[in-house]
Amino acid sequence: MQEYTISKLVEYVDILNDISYGAFYRGMSNENYMLKSSLGRLYEKNKDKAYILSREKDEFRIFRSYVQQYGNYLAFTNLDLLALAQHYGMPTRLLDWTINPLVALYFAVKQDQHDNNAIVYILNTKSFVDDNFAIDDMLGSDKIAFNKPGETLGGNFKCYLAKYLSPRISAQHGIFTIHADPFEEIGSEAILKKIKISRDKCKSIYIDLYKIGVHEKSVFEDVSGLANWLKRTHLSED
Repeated sequence: MQEYTISKLVEYVDILNDISYGAFYRGMSNENYMLKSSLGRLYEKNKDKAYILSREKDEFRIFRSYVQQYGNYLAFTNLDLLALAQHYGMPTRLLDWTINPLVALYFAVKQDQHDNNAIVYILNTKSFVDDNFAIDDMLGSDKIAFNKPGETLGGNFKCYLAKYLSPRISAQHGIFTIHADPFEEIGSEAILKKIKISRDKCKSIYIDLYKIGVHEKSVFEDVSGLANWLKRTHLSED
C-alpha cells in the first residue's frame, strides 16, 4: 500500500495518473475511521455480536416490507434492497465506495470543520458477486466465506455494482463491498493507495471541487442536494 499526504486538488489528480479506470474509492472525513461496514461499527457501542446479527435480519425484513410504499421496488432483488437501505443510512454489512475519485474526495473534505486529516482509500479488488447472489442467506451470520483459505485479499468481501436504485447512487457512481463477516475491517493488503488530506486544507480543496462542478447539487441529485447547495454557496455567512 502506497501512502500520500496532499494539500491541493492538483496533487490528488497527479496521484491518480497510474490508476486504471474502474478502481474503487472511499472518502472519509477522519483518517482514524475504520474500513468496516456500518453494521460492524455498531459493535464499538454494543459488544454483543449475536444481538447485532439478529437485529440485522429483523431490520432488513421490516425494511423490505415497508419500502414498497415509497416506490416501485417489487422487481428489486434482496441485494438491491439492502444496497438501497445502506445508501439511505440503515446499518448493513455493506460498505459504500465510488468509481469516481472526485466524489470520494468530496465526501472526505465536505465537512465545515476537520479535527483530523481526511482520507481517501483506493481499493484493490476485481471480485464481484453476480445478479443472482442470495444476500438473504448471509444475513444474521458471520460464518459464510466468499473465498477459500489463502485466497482472501485483505478481508472476506466481494463487490456489488449497484443498479439504478436511486438518483443519488447514480450521481455518486456508487458501488458496494459486501462483507461475509460484518465485524471484520478491510486489511491494508487490499488497499492500493491511502491518500491523506491535510485537515487545514480540506476547505480550500472543497472550494476547488465546487469550481469544477463537484458539490451538493451534483452529488445529491434531489431536492435536499439542491437546497444544501444553495444554502452553502449562495446564502453562506462565510
